[in-house]
Amino acid sequence: MSGEKRKYDERQALSRARAGQMAFWILAAMVSANCLLREILGRPWATPFAEEVILILPPLIAWRVRCIWTDADAPLHDRQRRSLGLDIAKIVTSLLLGIQGIRRGLTAENGMLTEECAWLLFALGFGAILIASALRRRKDAREEAEE
Repeated sequence: MSGEKRKYDERQALSRARAGQMAFWILAAMVSANCLLREILGRPWATPFAEEVILILPPLIAWRVRCIWTDADAPLHDRQRRSLGLDIAKIVTSLLLGIQGIRRGLTAENGMLTEECAWLLFALGFGAILIASALRRRKDAREEAEE
């Protein structure tokens, strides 16, 4: 699609906007909780990079999952089958890196979470996206069978 802009139909654009609104409110709640936690502890609870990843990743995952579930993840003319093997490889790799960080004791430093703990969040996110894609394919197959 070099130079060509992706076009979504009206229903997809509206679904993407609603997903974006939901992600915004999740991010606002995460930032508020972060500020409250910092106030209670009197210090940061995570290193700067880990804090950013932990705050930003859940809204992004929620946005992606909602777009997949509402069939707003790709323009109608641009449907591609996601590679199941690649998705599973991303989950396994993230899990292994997270477990390796735990085993090495690298997930906390000076009483703060480090970026090593973010790998487990990546695995959770990739898993949620994989499950949403599988459920969406199942729902589409059921709808096609009914027609």
